[in-house]
Amino acid sequence: DYAAQCDEYTKQAASTVVRFLKILSEYLSEPLIVNLA
Repeated sequence: DYAAQCDEYTKQAASTVVRFLKILSEYLSEPLIVNLA
């Protein structure tokens, strides 16, 4: 149903953001961003 689709999209978006933050933190060598994720 629609709610399930939205929930799945939210999970995928959240994991993408976390992955982006981890890559960014490695690039910047900033442990702070990893702790926030």
